[in-house]
This record gives sequence, C-alpha cells and structure tokens, in this order.
Amino acid sequence: MEDVADLGAETVSVIVGSYLQDLPAAVEAILSAGTAEERRKVAHRLKGASANFALDRLCDLLRRIEEDDGAALDGLGPAAERAAATLRAAAARAGLHLDPASAKQ
Repeated sequence: MEDVADLGAETVSVIVGSYLQDLPAAVEAILSAGTAEERRKVAHRLKGASANFALDRLCDLLRRIEEDDGAALDGLGPAAERAAATLRAAAARAGLHLDPASAKQ
C-alpha cells in the first residue's frame, strides 16, 4: 500500500475497489471459457492486475492456468477469495475506505 503516498488514498481506494469488484467476474470468465486460448487471455489479464497488488499465490496459480494446467482451475475460486481477503485487510490497515460493494465480495 505504499502507493497511497504517491497516488493518494482516494485514488488507491478506487483502484483496489475496482479490482475487488472485477475479480469474481474474471474468475467466472476463466472457469467458463470455451477454449484454452480464451482462458489463457483472461488469466493473463487477471495475473497482471493481481501482480500490481503482490498477490503472489494467485499470480502463480494464474500462471499455471496460462500454461494450460487444468488442475490449477480447481484452486482458482478459493485462491481468489483468499487474495481478496488479503487485499481487503491490507486496505483496512492502510486506512483506505472501500466502496461497500467491493468490500463485501
């Protein structure tokens, strides 16, 4: 959360809130993708966004999905939930006020 000093609490709150709101839809898009290529593209985008928050475990799982590791799909939902909880906790410690819609995900 060192970006708070650079970007300001309001901007960082919006960025974190947007990520948290988009996360469930991205996970669903990966899980319901019709082809490995569609799944890879969504996983790649989500991995990039997740890396911005140093959500390393989720990034590792998404990397495996990009590499077409079907077993990684089983852990995606729980990993995303843990990542969201980690990010919400970090935001709270930094004193950020998230939109209630993103805080309840």
